[in-house]
Amino acid sequence: MQVYRGLEAITNKHPIAERRGIPHHVMDHVDWKEEYYIHRFTKEANTAIDDIHSRGKVPIIIGGTHYYLQSLLFDNKTITAEKSDLTEEQSQILDGPVETLFSTLQQLDPVIAGKFHPQDGRKLRRALEIIYTTGQNPSEIYRDQKLEELEDSSLRFNTLLFWVYSDPEVLKPRLDKRVDNMMQGSAIDEIKSLYEVYNEMEPRPDCTSGVWQVIGFKEFLPWLSDGQHSSFLDGVERMQIRTRQYAKYQSKVDPKAFGCGTSKRSSVWIQIRR
Repeated sequence: MQVYRGLEAITNKHPIAERRGIPHHVMDHVDWKEEYYIHRFTKEANTAIDDIHSRGKVPIIIGGTHYYLQSLLFDNKTITAEKSDLTEEQSQILDGPVETLFSTLQQLDPVIAGKFHPQDGRKLRRALEIIYTTGQNPSEIYRDQKLEELEDSSLRFNTLLFWVYSDPEVLKPRLDKRVDNMMQGSAIDEIKSLYEVYNEMEPRPDCTSGVWQVIGFKEFLPWLSDGQHSSFLDGVERMQIRTRQYAKYQSKVDPKAFGCGTSKRSSVWIQIRR
C-alpha cells in the first residue's frame, strides 16, 4: 500500500523526519486509480536493488506480504506475465465483482477455490491471473512447489532476514494504539480524500483491489455515507480488528519458505522478540 501517493498515516509510512536522509525506494509513486501487480513490484524493486548494489551499498527491504517477498527473493517464484497479455474477456472477469471471481475459479480450479473465502477478492483474482497467464492451475503449482525444491529456485541474493515478533497480549494494545494515533494524525483527511476519488469513479472500485483495499478505507464507508459519530467509532473498531487480523496472519511464517537451510545461496533467519 505504501507504493500509492500520499496516505502517509493509513499506510503507516516512515515519517520523513525520522528517515535521517536515507533514501526510500519503490514507494509513494503510484496513482490511486492504478492497479499495482506483483510483476511490477518485482521489476521496480530489483531495479532499485541493482542500483544500490552498483554503488557499493546494502539494500534493506522492509515489510511486505510473504508472497511479495518470496517473489522478490527467489529466481522462479514470480509469475511475470503482464496484464496486457490477457484477453479482453479475461480482463473483464478480473475487473469484475468478487462473486464472478469466485464462480469462475470454482469452474477452473475447484481445489484452490475451496481454500479461499468467497469474498477474498485479492486471492481469487491472483489465482485466476496465474491460470490465465501460465495455463496451469494454482493447485497444481502449489502442489509441485515443495520446500525441498527451493534448491532449484535459488535465492537471488545472499540474504539476512530479521523477523520481529511480539506475543499477542503485548502486540494487541500496540496495534490498537497505532490506529488511535492515526486518527489523531492525518488519517481522517486521507480517508475523506480517498472517498472523494472513489465517488468520482464509474463503476465504483472494488474494495478488494488496488489502493481501495488499504486497511482504513472500507471500514469507514458507513461513516463517510451517513456522517454519524457512532459510525465513526464503529469504523475505528473495525480498523483495529482488521489490523490485528492482518498482524496475526503475518506472524505465521516458516523460515524454510524463505530459503533458510534449503537454498544454494546463503539465507540466515534471526527472530527478534519485542
